[in-house]
Amino acid sequence: MRALVVSFLRKLEKENQSASLNVMNHLLGLFVEEVNSSRLSMPLLSTMDFVIESGLTDAAQEQNKEYMHVISKTTWLCIKKTSDPVKKISGAGVLCSILRFETCCKQSLAFLVCLLCSPLPRVRMAVAEKLHVSVLTFSENCIPTSQEESLDTCLGLLSDTNWTRPVPDLRPIRDQIASIFGVRSPTSS
Repeated sequence: MRALVVSFLRKLEKENQSASLNVMNHLLGLFVEEVNSSRLSMPLLSTMDFVIESGLTDAAQEQNKEYMHVISKTTWLCIKKTSDPVKKISGAGVLCSILRFETCCKQSLAFLVCLLCSPLPRVRMAVAEKLHVSVLTFSENCIPTSQEESLDTCLGLLSDTNWTRPVPDLRPIRDQIASIFGVRSPTSS
């Protein structure tokens, strides 16, 4: 089914780019409007992750440089106060997918760093794993050139840390990762 959706939207993009942009803008509008809907937020998070990973949002981002920033902020609004670990992990997937866009990488990294000290160990482990893969994939966007030698350190911290440890023990590690990414450490978790 996903392959059909991608095929249809790619065909639409080639034949009528304005219609394709319209579809992506309507999807974003729906996401923003329904961010607090308990019934729609999870399917919308999954859909946003899917369209970003499929490259279907590239044209929308080129047309509107704030497109991914809006998705990043809306995703954070959707997951920051929820106690649902599945929703938090799904939101982390969206934020990791956004890392492919250099213009809004820092914003997503800042949100992901916050999730590394989530009160839920399951979330911390999943975020660290997703972030590790994303940093490997998009390291040129994630690590400032002045910090490139720190890439191995960052990857080691993400993969070797026992993320089930108590949050106070994890904060210095989270802060070190934030420093490598060039984002501010959260003041509280």
